[in-house]
Amino acid sequence: MGIFKSIYSSLVRLDKVQALQNAVELEFLIYCNDREKWTHGRRTAENATIREWEYLNKPQNENR
Repeated sequence: MGIFKSIYSSLVRLDKVQALQNAVELEFLIYCNDREKWTHGRRTAENATIREWEYLNKPQNENR
């Protein structure tokens, strides 16, 4: 029983690590997509918050 318990507990730890990695990758993907929207002019201060613009490191509009 000890071997099965150790295998199961190691699999659970791997699942937690994978879940955290997936969450970080998803957050980064959302960040990149939002930043791209700001730089291409689809998001502006009129339809998004200034706080979001600051969070995205104040991307400049490429259309200017």
